Amino acid sequence: VYNGENSVVLSIEYKLISTETGEILATNLVSSTKVHSVTYATFDGNNNKLIPGDWVSQDKDSAEDVRYDSNKDKRRLSNLLKSSKDLQSVEALKTSALKEVSSKAVDAINSYNPEENK
Repeated sequence: VYNGENSVVLSIEYKLISTETGEILATNLVSSTKVHSVTYATFDGNNNKLIPGDWVSQDKDSAEDVRYDSNKDKRRLSNLLKSSKDLQSVEALKTSALKEVSSKAVDAINSYNPEENK
């Protein structure tokens, strides 16, 4: 079973400054967190003969071996074997986060009304 995770935290701060007075009219910090993770299993043999469990040794039986052979456990393992192995890249997460914070900042700037903020 393999696990992988990439994450990005992106923040931008903007200020609206009056060109007449130099006064800061508005300031805001916009952030976005993007996380992508994968969990999957691989097996080179016949999946139908694979039984989930915790094994002390690959080569011999042990009293400490634990088999998880309920339908739920087998289904969980089957789903892990079918799960995607494609972890979204940091660059793709950055692009997504940048689009999100840009959009939020542009919306806030476009909706700024100096009459309401006096």
